[in-house]
Amino acid sequence: MSTFNTSSPVPIALPAVVLTGRGTAAVGGPKNFAKSIQEGVRLATLRKPGKDAGRLTKLYPAGTAYLWGATPTDQTGNRKALALATRSAGDRVLFYAEGEIIAQATILDCFDNEDLATEIWGLDAKTGKTWKHIMALTNVDEFDPGLDSGPILIPLIGRRDVRTLERRTAVEFARVAHLLEREADDPAGLLVPTRTDAGHGEVVQTVRTAYSGTRVKRDTKVSARVKEMYSNACQVCGDVMYALDVPRSIGAHIRGLGAPHNGPDHISNILCLCGKCHAEFDWCTFHIARTPTGSLAVFDTLTRARRGDLRVVEGHAIDERYTRYHRDWCLDEAARRKA
Repeated sequence: MSTFNTSSPVPIALPAVVLTGRGTAAVGGPKNFAKSIQEGVRLATLRKPGKDAGRLTKLYPAGTAYLWGATPTDQTGNRKALALATRSAGDRVLFYAEGEIIAQATILDCFDNEDLATEIWGLDAKTGKTWKHIMALTNVDEFDPGLDSGPILIPLIGRRDVRTLERRTAVEFARVAHLLEREADDPAGLLVPTRTDAGHGEVVQTVRTAYSGTRVKRDTKVSARVKEMYSNACQVCGDVMYALDVPRSIGAHIRGLGAPHNGPDHISNILCLCGKCHAEFDWCTFHIARTPTGSLAVFDTLTRARRGDLRVVEGHAIDERYTRYHRDWCLDEAARRKA
């Protein structure tokens, strides 16, 4: 059993961040966002996936892809060129539109495919170019209502709007990442929690509101309940994060709420994790599985070695359907990386 430290702060591991605009109606931004991010692109309907057909099938075995692209730049060394050259799997993506951050996602892969981009999004009427620099995304999570872009973007790029694709380092992103933490307390009333009512232990479908697609709405009280159970101590490593001397933790969904996972917002699908373990869990560095003796343990995804026990307190019933889903997703992801 791990030893749990409840006083020492630990470093927070965060990804780099890519900033992109949704685009205006004049260039088809809202329509393209609804089609390829909110609804997703059905692989079976694509006529010209070309060389990336196999890649897309591996990335999205369920058959629906979540893609976003960028048009090429003729310049070298500018912010867009640098972002295109350095963006990579694991980066967070923030979507900007009309003074708000409207969604976030995680990059699974990046590739260039002009024919595929033209089929999905057509051509930019102003430039005649298509958005061929494609990001394959997962854990798509929309903010409803959107978040004021100022407090997030000004520390990152010095202004409130995103005018071109940009990328910032993990160190820079760390300054504002807490503003995007949807499981955190919501004293400003930015979130509108809505969910179905069900007894403890039941499978609960997350309430979603139609708005040119599907928007996830989280119940912050559910996450707060799990974090309170563990006094903000990470269930994996036992550490407690501190921000300005305030203990902090993250309510991590085992089967993600966002597309393509569509898991439930329920106590049986949530872990209390520190920032470092949350990042590793999202990146499939480790997964949770039942041991022969019946306990839940943490296993390294690549080596399959047991890293330690998962701390589970009385009253926190974790549904194994979600741990199995995450385990299978991690093992598939590891297999894709080796292929």
